[in-house]
Amino acid sequence: MKVGDFSRPKQGKPKGVSPRRKKMNQDREFVASVIRQLPDDLTTSEKQTFIEDQGRLATVLRAALKSGKPDILTMENIGPENRSYEVHAFLRDGEISVVGHTMIKRTDAMTGHPCGEDEGRYLFKNRQDIPSEFRKFVFVIQDWRLPDHPEHAGRVYWNNVEEWVRDWYWLDDVWGVYDRVLRRK
Repeated sequence: MKVGDFSRPKQGKPKGVSPRRKKMNQDREFVASVIRQLPDDLTTSEKQTFIEDQGRLATVLRAALKSGKPDILTMENIGPENRSYEVHAFLRDGEISVVGHTMIKRTDAMTGHPCGEDEGRYLFKNRQDIPSEFRKFVFVIQDWRLPDHPEHAGRVYWNNVEEWVRDWYWLDDVWGVYDRVLRRK
């Protein structure tokens, strides 16, 4: 090199792209593909919900990316009566959420028997028997309604603080991929 020559010396044959760089490029392209496929009608409120609740976003993405998952799962031997339940998905292809009333209308086509207050209380009382793989779901007890607010359906879910919780959720709100309708087998 001459004085004042700032060009880089030739290093010989260029090396290939490192495995780390390949993975980073693939991850970037994957994220870009996901963004391009977002529904046009995704509201600002829905986007903000996913920003604030990244666990919910992870659940939605996992559900969307895993094909061949059954729409009906079964829980057996719950409580001293060894009750069995079906846990039904209610979303159709391409949906990430629906209004609760739509979910309830779709239960007519489901197998099993609708669950009400008795089943909701029984499941919650015997929550220690719920298999751990069901912690990712919110069980919707469609016929268990809040007495003063019949537009709120009962639900039982794992709150990520090592316990099952029961409460009610408004049917005029959106219900998504992590929600499952509980039916008695």
